[in-house]
Amino acid sequence: MSVQCEVRYERLSIFKRADRSCYSVSFKDVNGKYLRPVSTGKKTEKEAMKVAFMWLRDGIPQKEAALKVSDLSLTDIDAFINYMGDMDLSASRKNVVIKAGTKPIRWVFSKGMIDKDPTRGHIMFSGDEGRREILTPTVAAAAFRAVWNDDRVKLANMLAAVTGIWNKTDGMKPTKNNEPILMFNLFVLLLQKVAAFFAQFSLFASRALNAVKHSPTSKTFNCYKTTFP
Repeated sequence: MSVQCEVRYERLSIFKRADRSCYSVSFKDVNGKYLRPVSTGKKTEKEAMKVAFMWLRDGIPQKEAALKVSDLSLTDIDAFINYMGDMDLSASRKNVVIKAGTKPIRWVFSKGMIDKDPTRGHIMFSGDEGRREILTPTVAAAAFRAVWNDDRVKLANMLAAVTGIWNKTDGMKPTKNNEPILMFNLFVLLLQKVAAFFAQFSLFASRALNAVKHSPTSKTFNCYKTTFP
């Protein structure tokens, strides 16, 4: 342990490690041996000394023991539900969060690990979830006809829109609101973009081959010689 600075007293030692931001204190036991150091949570020597001598007088505060599942009561679950009631979330989202905690507790109860199930008998939140809107084929096509800063990003989004918005019957994930949507126009537009991409690539390959033919020693296109003699 590398100590940056240390101040020793008759019954304790206050020091700061080189790799820590706060001072620590180590008290002596009845035999005069130093006990395990405890962080004071203070960044100055003066504040650390104040905390250390307060602990010497009153004792080091003990951390609260972790709450066990078997200690949970109906009141604890109710308190958590009331806490969620103040959150700025939809009713369905609040219920999702609550169930994320109650389901594991019910599993523990079903396995006989606890005697009582404190999650039963509570009233959950009710209300309709906000409706999610999806783009119509016309709006989607208009968005992709606009000028994008990066054509690669545009093509990737078109591919995701076409292949990721179909319904479960087609083996793809459904829309966010589970309603079908016709993407034929967008699909045609995507095919046009893909065709244009391959046309551009074909032009590049053609130029590369011509460069190899006219300049066999060219370093730029020398890599094509073995593949395209």
